[in-house]
Amino acid sequence: MRIPGVWRNRDFTILWSGRAVSELGSSISFVALPLLALTVGSARDAGFVLATSTIASSGVALFAGAVTDRINRRLGLLISTLIRAIAYASLVVAGLAGLLTLAQLYAVAAVAGLTSPFFTTAETAALRTVVRADQLPTAYSQNQVRSTVAELIGMPIGGVLYGIARSLPFGVNAVSFLVELLAIGAIRAPLPAPGRRKSRSIRRDIGSGLAFIWRHPFLRPAIIAIGIINFVSMWPVLLLTLHDHHVSPTMIGITSSILTVSTLVGALIAPGVTHRVPAGMVIIVCTWILVAAIAIMAIASSVFVIIGALLVGLAAVPAVAILLSSYETAVTPDAMVGRVSAASGFISTIAIPGGQAVGSAVYVAAGSHVAFGLYTLAAIIGAIVLTASAAVRKLRTITADEDQLTGA
Repeated sequence: MRIPGVWRNRDFTILWSGRAVSELGSSISFVALPLLALTVGSARDAGFVLATSTIASSGVALFAGAVTDRINRRLGLLISTLIRAIAYASLVVAGLAGLLTLAQLYAVAAVAGLTSPFFTTAETAALRTVVRADQLPTAYSQNQVRSTVAELIGMPIGGVLYGIARSLPFGVNAVSFLVELLAIGAIRAPLPAPGRRKSRSIRRDIGSGLAFIWRHPFLRPAIIAIGIINFVSMWPVLLLTLHDHHVSPTMIGITSSILTVSTLVGALIAPGVTHRVPAGMVIIVCTWILVAAIAIMAIASSVFVIIGALLVGLAAVPAVAILLSSYETAVTPDAMVGRVSAASGFISTIAIPGGQAVGSAVYVAAGSHVAFGLYTLAAIIGAIVLTASAAVRKLRTITADEDQLTGA
């Protein structure tokens, strides 16, 4: 069996492995944190403690990208990882001492959310350094596989560990971050700050990242379209639908795992597709597959048809995400990787909370057909934006130059 070239890259393998361990730890604590909040506080706190992390992360995302482009990338990775290790270790210490409070849970969730964007932007910059441009799709595919597997096995492990001892999942997560620290330190490639440039304000740096996306003929329509499509954050509506079809909690959990496996399968087959089919065609076709899947969900009455359609739709998503991330990383100047990746992440995810809230409200008011119909409309708009873009249609490879995009 031929080993993909990216796995012969020592620094990528180390970066990937360290991140795999920490993502597993994070998935474990993701389950345990709301359970602990439910024990220490109330059912409302179980949801709010996770929302605290999400809000904190979104609030500093653009700032984190600007900072990443000013400092040594290895230092950014190390500091953000160390802070999270200390934060989760504090839960273990407080738990063993009998001093754990609800305020500490919120504080740890906020710290984790605040530091996460600093790590992710620095990781994107590091990936660009250690991986060749033509290997970026494979690298991002393996990252998608890593995240999906961590989610698939980490959540049940988190529940088991929490049942053994309430502090145990957080101790495991703290250790996972320490393993990641060792991996980051073992990377041989230099990960310096970008070359010195004229000092500018953070605000102007943030603006330049947004402006780069807006001026780029491919990134502008692509990221706007993904932002629209991400309004289709349907898990709450799907959960309500399954509940109203009298699906048991156990079967809902199994369904969630099956859907995660579908995403994993999509991530595994994506490199083969993206190496054989023009990138623009893959992006457009896979997006319309997702649209068709959601449309079927909107008209279906059987829960089995709804789940089957979603399985197909989710399998098409990774190829789009991998190509967009790879192309963005390949064409962004090294000095701007942090700002551009933060800006694109902010734009593409800002509609997710709204999609969850609006979809749930529509479901309660009008039922699943209307709620999924609303999601179908959003997905269609996003797909039209992608299809109408000449830059997207003409994109052949992720190493495309401007001539390829403009058709010159």
